[in-house]
Amino acid sequence: MSYNLSNNTENFNHFEAFFEYATMGILVADGNGQIIAINPFALKEFGYAEEELVGKKIEILIPQRFHDNHIHHREEYTENPQTRPMGLGMDLFGLRKDGTEFPVEVSLGHYTSNGGKCIVAFITNISVRKSAEAEIEKLNIELENTVTHRTRDLQEAMQQLEKTNERLENVLSFQKTLLDTAGAMIIATDGNGIIKLFNPEAACKLGYSEPEVINKETPLLFHSKKDVERRRKELMKEFGINLKNNFDVLVEKARQNIHEEEEYIYVGKNGNSFPVSLTITALRDAKGNITGYIGIAIDISERLKVEKELKNVKQLFLQLLHNYPDGTISIIDKNYHFVYTGGELHKRLHSDIGQLIGKEMYPRFPEALRRIIFVMLESVFRDKAFISDFELPYPIVDRTYVMDAFPLMEEDGSVNNIGVIIKNISKLKKAEEGLREALKIERNLGELKSRFVSMASHEFRTPLSTVLSSAYLIEKYVSGEDQPKREKHLQRIVSSVNMLTDILNDFLSLGKMEEGKLQAKFSAFNIGEMIFATIDEIKNNLKKEQHIHYQHEGNPNVFLDNSLLKHIVMNLVSNASKFSSDTSAIDIKTSNQDEHIVLSVKDDGIGISQEDQQHLTERFFRGSNAGNIQGTGLGLHIVSKYAEMMHGNIECKSQLEKGTEFVVTFNAKKQSS
Repeated sequence: MSYNLSNNTENFNHFEAFFEYATMGILVADGNGQIIAINPFALKEFGYAEEELVGKKIEILIPQRFHDNHIHHREEYTENPQTRPMGLGMDLFGLRKDGTEFPVEVSLGHYTSNGGKCIVAFITNISVRKSAEAEIEKLNIELENTVTHRTRDLQEAMQQLEKTNERLENVLSFQKTLLDTAGAMIIATDGNGIIKLFNPEAACKLGYSEPEVINKETPLLFHSKKDVERRRKELMKEFGINLKNNFDVLVEKARQNIHEEEEYIYVGKNGNSFPVSLTITALRDAKGNITGYIGIAIDISERLKVEKELKNVKQLFLQLLHNYPDGTISIIDKNYHFVYTGGELHKRLHSDIGQLIGKEMYPRFPEALRRIIFVMLESVFRDKAFISDFELPYPIVDRTYVMDAFPLMEEDGSVNNIGVIIKNISKLKKAEEGLREALKIERNLGELKSRFVSMASHEFRTPLSTVLSSAYLIEKYVSGEDQPKREKHLQRIVSSVNMLTDILNDFLSLGKMEEGKLQAKFSAFNIGEMIFATIDEIKNNLKKEQHIHYQHEGNPNVFLDNSLLKHIVMNLVSNASKFSSDTSAIDIKTSNQDEHIVLSVKDDGIGISQEDQQHLTERFFRGSNAGNIQGTGLGLHIVSKYAEMMHGNIECKSQLEKGTEFVVTFNAKKQSS
């Protein structure tokens, strides 16, 4: 861009305003690092008066720990000055008069004045931007404020430009550096809208050269007709004015001293469009008359993209919170209030999630449980501890839950919020209990198999030996007079086989019960007829002169499992026979009265001690006085289980050497229900 002395006064006024009212710090130093000039914005930023800095070394504005390196870099730059950003890849800090530090971004330019080298530093306080890197929305707000302030300052600067011709050359050099290194598109026009200034950033972004637009075009070249029409309708709605001239539509608010950052779509020379944030300011002379306009536009493509991504992520996060199916996901602050929360558990508790935000956490949980959770979360805030799979000791809506909690660290390492996930593990607990029960059954079956092998090797030996010896002897008895001997041994074989069958049946029954494969099948039948049929079936297994007496009282029709009851009778009668003398009687009684069905089997045998009676229904238990009588120790265990399956119980009445009576009682009312 070229300049001549004929427009020096106007340019001087423009760029005096840039220096005096720019919303960034501008500092000019000589080749020795002494401050020559510093603008009001920088003075305010660093907290100094102008006379406190002019003539001082620039290191006064830099923290002490950086002085040595900065002096070295400054001397190198003075030897080989270039227009460039300072400290690429490094964090730069400024030092205020009160000793506080703040992060800065510095761009360097240079020019020659009166034969000497002068360095121009553009200093921007980037504290806001640093904070905004963690929170994009905050960045947008700070950015809007910064641009608004910059526009206002530029407007004020344009009204106060007064300097001498000698200083004008320096200002022009400074102006070129400013325009070349500014990170925004700056376009200035005269009062009629004809472009008078078109900075390199605008040329780069829009694809036009200065000769193509200066003194030839208006900024309407870069605006879509759709944008202009939209703005025209907004002005009509807001102020009730209908502007015909399109350029007037763009600058109407600036004329009214309304400085607002507006979003527009800029269209480049190649037809590509991109969104910008544009602020237009009216330039006025000393009398307040408008002499032109200046527009500062920033490409916000990346910002809008990030905002969209942030919005999408936020929406996904909120969906995750609201729809979490197995409990709740929450962010909780130091006051133990919900920052965010959601999940199916809130719905089960009939809580309005929107009403929970900002309120104390988990208001519908049992109070005792809330106190426990408070204590647990306190350790997360205090010790930055992580809690994983802590099972909540109280159920919530009849379900079991576990809690995970973890700190959400800030950049400085502090914890102001924590994440809490409460998960429903009811199904897992149920499956765990099922596995435990299955393991218990498996162990019982394993023990049963082991005991069966041990007992079979012992209990099968005697009947098998009897079968073998009797079969051998039968083979020897070949004459007719030996027939009684043959029948005797055949009876011994039958008795031994029946004994083996009983043992196997006991184990098979026990195995089915352990595996849960045996269920009671209730039906109506005549108990008297069933007892008589069972007696007829087992009488041949009794000792020689043993006999059975049976009597019944009440209604003979009952509703039980016929097969299981028959097994109970056979087992109790078999025991009565084994533990009684050869000539004893066995008494069977049944009754069906007062909603109870009672079965009693009584003998006059060896009896059972009081101590042994405590263990009769345990698996494999045998009385201390039954060592010489064959048996598995399973019979009464099976009888008790069969009785339980039919809602009954078994009772033993016995004294040593005075016989035993087993009484099995069934609840007839439960059977009918």
